[in-house]
Amino acid sequence: MDAFIGWLHAMTAHIATYLGLKALLATAFRDDHGGLNSWCHEVMLEAANSVLRPGQEAGDVKEEAGALLSLMIDGLRTR
Repeated sequence: MDAFIGWLHAMTAHIATYLGLKALLATAFRDDHGGLNSWCHEVMLEAANSVLRPGQEAGDVKEEAGALLSLMIDGLRTR
């Protein structure tokens, strides 16, 4: 749980630090045919799942946490 909370703080700090890139990357992220949007989502989700997986295997984190995390990450994407 500590690793997951640390990851959330790091992700939030990263988003806040690079918020100025939003306008620059917005066009690329809106272009679902280019694959950048999907690739970024997959990379973020895999990174988060690598933090969750040990807790899930130990029975401390519910299996559904990955799906909820995916929804949360999706909510952070530019539209």
